[in-house]
Amino acid sequence: MDNLKAMQVFVAVARNQGFAPAADSLGLSTSSVSRHVANLEDSLGVQLLRRSTRQVRLTQAGENALEHCEAIVARLDRMRQEQAADSAVPSGRLRVTLPHFLGTILMDTVFAQFARLHPQVELEILLVDRMVNLIDEGFDLALRVGRQVDSTLMTRKILDLHLGIIASPQYLEEHGEPRDPSDLARFSCIIDTAAPYRDRWPLRDADGCIVSQTVTGNITVSGGAPARDLVIGGAGLAYVPEYLYYDQVSDGRLKTVLDPFVVDFGGIYIVYPDTRYRGASIKQFTNLLEQHARSLKRYREARSA
Repeated sequence: MDNLKAMQVFVAVARNQGFAPAADSLGLSTSSVSRHVANLEDSLGVQLLRRSTRQVRLTQAGENALEHCEAIVARLDRMRQEQAADSAVPSGRLRVTLPHFLGTILMDTVFAQFARLHPQVELEILLVDRMVNLIDEGFDLALRVGRQVDSTLMTRKILDLHLGIIASPQYLEEHGEPRDPSDLARFSCIIDTAAPYRDRWPLRDADGCIVSQTVTGNITVSGGAPARDLVIGGAGLAYVPEYLYYDQVSDGRLKTVLDPFVVDFGGIYIVYPDTRYRGASIKQFTNLLEQHARSLKRYREARSA
């Protein structure tokens, strides 16, 4: 017996409160629906439904079984839809929102690559630092940073967000290297106004507690990427997310300092409404994001080794 089919039929009977309306919804005969339910009852060894000439009611065992059957049927439906999304050609509109400082690094990588691979998709990008209501404002997904707690949305962490204080080797040769967070007072620090910490850098003290270290400098910029580029040019130190500088550390253009004192900053999350179906565009876009995250994970593994 096809237990999955029998579960689907049982769920339809319970939802439609009858064999005939369930048969109509499934495109089956009433006798076929009745046979599937009877076979499921035989397989489970319990009576699931009380039948009468006027109505169908769930038994207590039926109520318990319905919860499990609905979950199984929902997972099966989701799997089929995901498989369909994998093989479907992305099309239509994809609306994505993310903070400015994430956009500065993802624009010429993930977004540009997605646009090249799927020119038939109308890609709409909103860079904004406020919390966008995805459902009310009609967005398909968001990228968010921090610690996500909104239970009304589906979330998937693609990367732990690490920070780092970066400097160019030439700058460190000229000015020395800080050994303690308090040493930052004698260095020129680039202030990123797009970062939530701005000129109060979160660092661990000698006891492991997180404190805000006030820094100063003669350059203020809006965005981690331009702050990084200024550091490469020898303008001072900057506190930026790891994904902005790992390539430059790997090729020797940048170094990190005060590594034992820096803190993690939550994670980078893909967030989307809790719907049973994610279209091909969302599926392919999230795949590209995860591919991009894997390159940074490989860098971390190599650095740890």
